[in-house]
Amino acid sequence: MMAGIGREWRIPPKFEDCGFHGRNSRTYYNKRVRIWNRTGGYCTYCDHPLTFVDAKAFHMVHKTPRSRGGTNDDSNLVPACEPCNRSKGNMTHDEFIEKRETRNYGTD
Repeated sequence: MMAGIGREWRIPPKFEDCGFHGRNSRTYYNKRVRIWNRTGGYCTYCDHPLTFVDAKAFHMVHKTPRSRGGTNDDSNLVPACEPCNRSKGNMTHDEFIEKRETRNYGTD
């Protein structure tokens, strides 16, 4: 599944407009932008439009969970909405995709 296909590409806000504060805030912002840009601001799993600043709406989800040997590298992170992240739990990316397809999870 490729989220964002056929949808308007959404641009993340500028750093100054995000309200991130603290020593590593610029680094954190840059990482969020890189992950956001993978789908243009849509959930990897359900294609729901995401909100950049609200952490409850934009989760950086591990394709391979850290509990199963995954890392915090960009290559192991995808953008997702909170409901998909909660439903995914400690499944891998492929396991969750298979669950969604098998159970028709999250479709209207």
